[in-house]
Amino acid sequence: MSTVKEQILPFLTSVRRPSQYLGNEFNVVKKDPDQVDIQVCLAFPDEYRLGMSNVGFRILYKLINDLPWAQAQRAFAPELDMAEALRQRGIPLFGVEQHTPLRDFDIVGLSLQTELLYTTSLYVLDLGQIPLLTQDRTDEHPIVIAGGHSVYGPEPLADFIDIFVIGDGEDVMIQMLEVQRELKAAGERDRHAIIAELVRRVPGLYAPEHWEPSFGPDGLQNGLTRKYDWVPKKVHAAIVEDLDSVPFPTDFPVSSLETVHDRISIEIMRGCVEGCRFCQAGYIKRPLRVRSPEKVVEIAKESYRKTGYAGMSLTSLSSSAYPYLREVVEKVEDEFKTDCINVGLPSLRVDHQVEELPRILKTAKKTGLTLAPEVATDRLRRVINKPIKNDDLYKGALSAFEQDWEHVKLYFLMGVPTEVREDLDGMVVMSEHVSKLRQSLGRGPARVNTSVSVFVPKPFTPFQWDPMMNRDETLDRQQYLRRQLSMKQVKITFHDVDKTWIESILARGDRALGPVILQAYRNGAIFDNWSDRFSLQGWKDAFEQCHVDGDLYAYRSIPFDAYLPWDHIKAGVSKRFLTDERLKANAEAITEECQRGPCAHCGLPPQNCFHPQARAAVQAGSAAAREAI
Repeated sequence: MSTVKEQILPFLTSVRRPSQYLGNEFNVVKKDPDQVDIQVCLAFPDEYRLGMSNVGFRILYKLINDLPWAQAQRAFAPELDMAEALRQRGIPLFGVEQHTPLRDFDIVGLSLQTELLYTTSLYVLDLGQIPLLTQDRTDEHPIVIAGGHSVYGPEPLADFIDIFVIGDGEDVMIQMLEVQRELKAAGERDRHAIIAELVRRVPGLYAPEHWEPSFGPDGLQNGLTRKYDWVPKKVHAAIVEDLDSVPFPTDFPVSSLETVHDRISIEIMRGCVEGCRFCQAGYIKRPLRVRSPEKVVEIAKESYRKTGYAGMSLTSLSSSAYPYLREVVEKVEDEFKTDCINVGLPSLRVDHQVEELPRILKTAKKTGLTLAPEVATDRLRRVINKPIKNDDLYKGALSAFEQDWEHVKLYFLMGVPTEVREDLDGMVVMSEHVSKLRQSLGRGPARVNTSVSVFVPKPFTPFQWDPMMNRDETLDRQQYLRRQLSMKQVKITFHDVDKTWIESILARGDRALGPVILQAYRNGAIFDNWSDRFSLQGWKDAFEQCHVDGDLYAYRSIPFDAYLPWDHIKAGVSKRFLTDERLKANAEAITEECQRGPCAHCGLPPQNCFHPQARAAVQAGSAAAREAI
């Protein structure tokens, strides 16, 4: 029988970007399958050119392949022409390294960074000839796991995923593979026994088959009950406490194709304590952990030597809050001053440090400085707990123009609770003021690109109980902003309101949405993350066919004491803290971040807390003191 690679080679030149299916990238890892005990397919449910840039994907690829007894291969959502060619010939989707069919792996791991990847995940499993529903899989099929930001509200995908990995994946993945290797060596083949043993022995795992949902007369899930006493009452998110202690990829596969982010990406910090009330990552990724400047520079040097990339990005949720930012940037730029390395900093918080960044980033491409004020009025900043100052933003923009940067990009959020027209006016005033700042230097107005997204209520945020703004009001506010603009140098763009509607439904969804997701996929809704492929009609038809009201998830206000479909997950801060923060939002009260202010009693275990008061309590061994934190 011919191999999968032999089957695809005859038609590969007839599909777009064929090299993405060959597994011939520089730094790719190939192992003799007879010499490894466990085979894992890391499946990214989006296009290759996007998945290849994902840092988490690179981290897990290295971690697994560093184990002599395990191998990780990669799979991506194939483009439509390749998918059609595979289906016509009955060829399964495969791991690109050695063209192993997805159905033949021990584990298939899906990376879910956004809810808009849900249907494309089914597309990947379907092409891999793996039954979509967990109940239809046999002992011959791989265990399907999923991790990433969107699995903190896992219930909509409960029908399709065997195990969710909640929290940081590095330690969890290694432990999972060790357990599965042991079970495989002992001859265990029963998938339900394997899933149960993994949940028993590895923290941070949620297996939906161990829980029974209940539903109210409105069709919404109103409870979740453990089927077995040994199942933990709460699934606690896994935490990597020391970033320097876990390997970071420096020899990741380098594509011959252009990818979305063709560069070295170094995670300099994980977690955030700024407490922006709309930001899910800022709460689920606590505690704050910092990679040492020495380690960052070491990673930078090794990555450049092993990949040759000329671009380098220092990433985190808020890179400007990294305490060693200036030191690291100066050391990296000094290290590569003769090598034409371009150093960039995404995710910049607007604070006093922004003014210095254009001067610090001597080697950065001076095309544009990206800043995220989110909102433009002091009142709404108090509501969302982002007490930035306009002067800091303006000084940063002016400094960029002085250093010959070409334009500024501003990110805003529309539709957050309590927003009024004056808040919209502030976006226009701020954008046009930034453009005019360049004139003060004796030059013309600067180009300003203003991007406005729509607020989505996410689990584990203080706004998780709030509705998304309805479609008509959203479109009305978008039109209002367009009319207010008076400068041609300022361009304003908006996120698709219909995509945002689907994202909001899935973010706060429950198990009743499983049939809708399956039907939407069957209706042709895949690659929802791409505006030119998003199928609103496929989703609307699915809701109608499944007799589910999507608006009930997106537009309803949820009482504080109501059941939430993610109540069985313990991630980041406590529910009590989130409730307090929502009340403080109504009062327009600020909670200081614990790098600068007192401990906010957010509910993190004291041993994981950033605040020195909590650390001291743990070191003192005082139960009373720990309880007080």
